[in-house]
Amino acid sequence: MILNNGYTHDPRVTAEAESLVKHGYKVKVIAWDRKKEYPSYETINGVEVIRIRIPSIIDKLLPFEILKVPIPKGT
Repeated sequence: MILNNGYTHDPRVTAEAESLVKHGYKVKVIAWDRKKEYPSYETINGVEVIRIRIPSIIDKLLPFEILKVPIPKGT
């Protein structure tokens, strides 16, 4: 499974992954940990979680995007 979040707080994916483990499947989750909040590797209830710790470029650009918003006349 490949996720665009850290896996820990995604109940839909957690339930699916753990259900597959209960039915005898080996499950690996590759998750994106933008803020480096979680361990880079851990096993949770039989699910191997591998987190890629690359920050989001959007988070870095967001302050500059605010500067591009036009200010309405009369304010």
